[in-house]
Amino acid sequence: MDFRDYATSLMKEVNNLDDEVQRMATPPKLGRSLPFKPIREDWNRYELEGGAILEIKVEVTKVYETEGTEPDGAPNVYIQSHNVLRVFPPQKKTD
Repeated sequence: MDFRDYATSLMKEVNNLDDEVQRMATPPKLGRSLPFKPIREDWNRYELEGGAILEIKVEVTKVYETEGTEPDGAPNVYIQSHNVLRVFPPQKKTD
């Protein structure tokens, strides 16, 4: 492969990447809002340096249909959510 062929091949790869980035950056077309109910909303717990405990969970606020499905047949959805967090001070050591 000479330099010209190599450069042409690289440009094709760059263009393909540009197309993929553009596709990912384009917001999905939202369909109807889907009703939902939480089944379980768990807290993730992290111990911070110094012993404080950070807990965080994601709460879904809205779910929308979008176009298409996943390869396994699951629907594509778009969600809106927010993070809920709380921090507990370190436990005092008892003697």
